[in-house]
Amino acid sequence: MSVSEKDIHRRGNLVPPVVDHMAGQPSTLFQRRWKNLLAWLESHGFQAQNLPVECREATHGRVIDSRSSNIIDTKRTQPAMGSLHAMPKCLLFVLPPESLMNKMTLKRLYPPNTRAVQALTAMQLISLHLFTWRPQADEDSRDPFFGPYISILPRNFDSHPLTWLVLSEKLNKADDLQISLLNSLPPSVLAELHRLHTRFWDDWCQVRTFLQKTPSIVAVAQVSSNSLEALDAVMDFLWAWLNVNTRCIYYRLKHAKTDPDNLTMCPILDFANHTPGQACMTPVPSNSEMWNAAPVNSIGDGLKFISPDNVKIEENDEILLTYGLRSNKTLFVEYGFVNLFKNETSPSGEVDVQDLVEKYVLIDVQLHDAVKAALVAEGYWGDWTLHSTPDSAQPSWRLITALRLYHFVVAIGSADEGTIQPWRDVVTGKRHRVSCENEQSWRTTVVLLCDMLIKRAEKSILLGSAQNKNKEATWARWMSENIQSLWREELFVARAVRESMLRGDEF
Repeated sequence: MSVSEKDIHRRGNLVPPVVDHMAGQPSTLFQRRWKNLLAWLESHGFQAQNLPVECREATHGRVIDSRSSNIIDTKRTQPAMGSLHAMPKCLLFVLPPESLMNKMTLKRLYPPNTRAVQALTAMQLISLHLFTWRPQADEDSRDPFFGPYISILPRNFDSHPLTWLVLSEKLNKADDLQISLLNSLPPSVLAELHRLHTRFWDDWCQVRTFLQKTPSIVAVAQVSSNSLEALDAVMDFLWAWLNVNTRCIYYRLKHAKTDPDNLTMCPILDFANHTPGQACMTPVPSNSEMWNAAPVNSIGDGLKFISPDNVKIEENDEILLTYGLRSNKTLFVEYGFVNLFKNETSPSGEVDVQDLVEKYVLIDVQLHDAVKAALVAEGYWGDWTLHSTPDSAQPSWRLITALRLYHFVVAIGSADEGTIQPWRDVVTGKRHRVSCENEQSWRTTVVLLCDMLIKRAEKSILLGSAQNKNKEATWARWMSENIQSLWREELFVARAVRESMLRGDEF
């Protein structure tokens, strides 16, 4: 059974309009929506003629990302040529600022001089707009401004782990499959998913309050103020919010580079799948980026994309993006997929061990509070990880620093300001170590953490493999394989770090 658009919400792939037995031909519905999108983009100044990329519907069931089920390939001008059409630094496409969906292009569509609109973050405002104009069933969106773009977005996020948690935690509507998948997650992944869950509900509370105060928008959304508490309203907003969270990219709109409102939804680009390797497409820095200032045009400078200077894109090659150096935990929680983890290739991996440290190391309540206070004050509380690369395996500096303090406090029986100065001197580089005994203690603890990880991962992998055999070949089986990959990563990294610790490697 192939994975259909209704089964999975993955992103698309960029490929050319030639025969591709893996991808098949686009459906009539998708062809129409793609043409409507291009026509809409042209109305905003987009150059669609001779476009070197094309989006095509994927029907082969390959799942490598959590976006829509579409493919974008490089395009050839003559079917028999077989020549290259995307040389290094080749311009792929340019998106005018009017075609981008962000806080600046949207706020003009809402009541002017409304403090409530100004108070919404970019994430909240874009989600609100998608929530208001979500297409019904297989219909197109009726939004007169961004309708063709909204119509081509993925229609559901059933396979995203946040959907399972939202249905399970507050709505009590999760089915047995969703509960089973949540229960099979590594603890650190589940903890990160809960943090995403909190972000979602915080945004929904803000948007719901705005809607209750703005009945004209509620009327457009065809939902009453009373029904904003209903399941359908929550799930409609979850659809909108996940579209934004999984598809938005950085886009300079504000003076400060780190302003959270510097993001946008971006047509065409957001069909491209993720690759942990070499990307086939890169953005051209805008004028505002080069001058490190807010753009002259309030809605930004638009976006240009070129092929990298060291890559030739062959005809029929898929155009891939990289989301940056993100751990599989982050990819799974935020986007709903992982980079497949294969032990035999000695890959890079990361494991979060905060749950184990808090549960099995910092077990003395008084010491826990004292150590936590000191680590928080110095900026070293949490984000304790183990890492492996093809060349090495080691605990993170943050984990080493935390364990050094813990064992020092245990040894002297105090975490007072004056007594932990030797530890602070190590943190600031004034001394190499607290003591030889302290070094041996934290290294022994890391080995114990690895032993616990190994035992936990081996048990979960065996259990997951047995359960996966009973799942049909739908998104559920694919997500189970993703979860198994997370456990394999924990197992591989823990074994590698354990070996390096027992060898006495220095870090």
